[in-house]
Amino acid sequence: MTNLRIGQAAQASGMSAASIRFYEQQGLLTPVVRTENGYRTYSAEDIERLRQIRTCRNLDMSLNEVQQLLSASTDASEGCHMTLQVLRQHLGHVADRIAELEAIKNRLMNLITLCDHPKNAACQAQVAIKTPMPFVDRPGSNHLRHI
Repeated sequence: MTNLRIGQAAQASGMSAASIRFYEQQGLLTPVVRTENGYRTYSAEDIERLRQIRTCRNLDMSLNEVQQLLSASTDASEGCHMTLQVLRQHLGHVADRIAELEAIKNRLMNLITLCDHPKNAACQAQVAIKTPMPFVDRPGSNHLRHI
């Protein structure tokens, strides 16, 4: 599995060609070798790195978190310490997001109950939707949402 073109690399890594180009542009994948006719080619190491990126992104990690994990040494205790730090920090982000989603779920359930009214009455859910919700800033949570 050496010198794969982008379509083959996409299939081997489980990503789209557009994702591979994106991660290359973001610096998560080292610039690839190009053939004489300009085609990108990917090595087995590139495919392994793409799989690592995909795993991290499936865990909803930001590009910065992915970069930190990719740059951590796999052989030294220092690398393990850095990995543990990133994983713990991300777990906190996930817990914050779960709390946010629970609040959204509760808000939606409340809106649904407002729809239980006589047919000719004004929809109280529509009234409530037009009323802005207060923004809740969670102290200590400076995690940026990622795509």
